Amino acid sequence: MSSLLNTHTLWPLWPLLATLAALLFEKIEDAYLEAFDLIKIPNEVIEYTKEALLGSHQEEKNYRESQVSLLTERYKKLDTYIDKLYVDKLEEVIELSFWESRTAAYKAEQEEILSKIDALKSSNTTYMLEGIRLLVKLLSYSH
Repeated sequence: MSSLLNTHTLWPLWPLLATLAALLFEKIEDAYLEAFDLIKIPNEVIEYTKEALLGSHQEEKNYRESQVSLLTERYKKLDTYIDKLYVDKLEEVIELSFWESRTAAYKAEQEEILSKIDALKSSNTTYMLEGIRLLVKLLSYSH
């Protein structure tokens, strides 16, 4: 293997390549910072953007709360169905096999509901608030 690009040939060059990469990154970063310094954003735009992001965050929060409420309502309704089936089974209105299958189906749906509620409650929306803080910070540098 007499390739110029084999590991043994390139190994001594790694420090040089790392230094060149660092210098290139530094130049790119400097160019971005210079370009960012040229941006001047009016305060009205900053405030409008901040209000829009906060409003969007509130809408997302309201949506999650309404979904949790609907799912909780369905969960309670399934509890009522399970209780009614149990009474019907005890009074021999329905057969044991029907009670078992319906109860299992309702309980499976309840498990799904609990998973969905858990996902909605644990969903991380701090990303939006962090985005607002970052935006305000970045925009304040432009003044």
